[in-house]
Amino acid sequence: MAFEPLNTDDAGTIGKNVNQIEQYFYFLHNNVAGNPGGAATPGEEFRGIGNAKAFPLTYTYGLSESTEMSLATTYYSTPRGSYAPFANNILGLKWRFMGDGGSGLGMAIKPMITLPASTSQQVQGLGLAKTNYELNYILSYYWDSFQVHTNISYARNPYNKNYPSVVATHPIKLI
Repeated sequence: MAFEPLNTDDAGTIGKNVNQIEQYFYFLHNNVAGNPGGAATPGEEFRGIGNAKAFPLTYTYGLSESTEMSLATTYYSTPRGSYAPFANNILGLKWRFMGDGGSGLGMAIKPMITLPASTSQQVQGLGLAKTNYELNYILSYYWDSFQVHTNISYARNPYNKNYPSVVATHPIKLI
């Protein structure tokens, strides 16, 4: 059984030479533009005004029993424009430095880099036209019947201030 990916990561890794693909769909309607300098969490990558239909995809490969590499992107079926429909391209590397990732206490760190979107994508709210980065410290405790995960992150999300960060996809009429 699988659910929409959570904003919280766990200290576990997938194992050496193991492949994993995560894909889901979300639909958003924003009446107010998102903060261009704020962190974009799963389900909140669209900072524009109006509707967005998106298909986030993450591929993860186990480099060792305690290290995994991930590549992620989001395909936007809407909004559309004169720009590529793929945005939020992220490279990540998770290293579990304590625990076995399945029982007891586990700790990991996960640095991530978000590649810059085009300036047209930034204007529509699909990404930021500068490189972003994040470092996530993960603390997990695994019991037989449930798990507790804590994430502490530092994220730097600059955007290209030479271009607007969001435009309305449907103008508002004042009567």
